[in-house]
Amino acid sequence: MPGFKFYSCVLILCVLESISALPYTNCGSNDVELLNLDVSPCDSDRCILKRGTSFTISIKFKALTDVDAGGHRVEGGERILVLLPENGLCIHMTPSCPIKMGAEYVYSYSGTVPDNAEIGPVIVRWVLLYTDGSTFLCAEFPVEIA
Repeated sequence: MPGFKFYSCVLILCVLESISALPYTNCGSNDVELLNLDVSPCDSDRCILKRGTSFTISIKFKALTDVDAGGHRVEGGERILVLLPENGLCIHMTPSCPIKMGAEYVYSYSGTVPDNAEIGPVIVRWVLLYTDGSTFLCAEFPVEIA
């Protein structure tokens, strides 16, 4: 019976992971397969973020080829670019760079919703970049700013 308990726990963890995932759209990823996107503190399909509060985004993906990772950017609303710290993409990756074909990675970033963010529904576009500035991962997801 110990094997049964182990499989039960694995099944429960898989179900919990799929329940917590936020709906997202692949908006032009190259060389990676998006596996999951989660925004905390969101706990349902409807994600409400309050201005001035902290959030964490986690994006799980599988590399379909080696990726020379360079940076990241996020856009929201009417394609307004939100600048992120210029401290490199790789410090946000688990496992860290280099990104190798066939491996799974989790990109995780914690920040604060800007105090001047427009209140209401927004489609956020989160982009991970090659060192040459082109996109290798692009995900869009709905949030509501309160």
